Amino acid sequence: MEGALRRPEAVLFDLDGTLYDERRLRRVMVPRLLMGAALGGGPKLLRCIQAYRQTREGLRGETFPTGAALEALHLERAAALAGSSSDEVRALVEEWLEQRPLRHLVRAARPGLLPTVRGLRERGIRVGVFSDHPTTAKLQALGLDEIVEAQCSAVSEGVGALKPDPAGFLLLARELAVAPQACLVVGDRDDCDGAAARAAGMDFRLVGERAAG
Repeated sequence: MEGALRRPEAVLFDLDGTLYDERRLRRVMVPRLLMGAALGGGPKLLRCIQAYRQTREGLRGETFPTGAALEALHLERAAALAGSSSDEVRALVEEWLEQRPLRHLVRAARPGLLPTVRGLRERGIRVGVFSDHPTTAKLQALGLDEIVEAQCSAVSEGVGALKPDPAGFLLLARELAVAPQACLVVGDRDDCDGAAARAAGMDFRLVGERAAG
């Protein structure tokens, strides 16, 4: 974060790695993923998940007219890399990256998460969440769905871009009726969350392991 931080009118959170410890969740999920591959998913399961993650990073810096266009190209590139089909990649991603982790998410939540977010709302500060990944089910699993006032992801309509593109944070600011310069972005990656915040004209606070030291 650069400069003196003024009291924000809205706090916009990144989700993965910020609201919960992503490394802790992966320690739970990786053995299950390997077991799933051994029990029937085979090498194709691992190839599809790895290809999806790898090609997602390659999409940073590209913009799309709609979120659906971004998602379609992502699946197409991942399928080509994995030697599979877009439909198969989509099904495996939904199962292993979006649905199965939900039951373990609350145990990986950052300490004091719920009181912190509730405290913001009690002080009259608006709260939003923007992630490169789907947000709704994860916020429900974390118990934040009724506290967060606005949420969107890279594949939402009106976004169509991964961070560090600022489109998602700017969309949240519009939905919350707060000027960008009155928003504080909280995230765990300066190269993505921080860069997007600065591009949007918002303050930024780095949290998590990368903020240590």
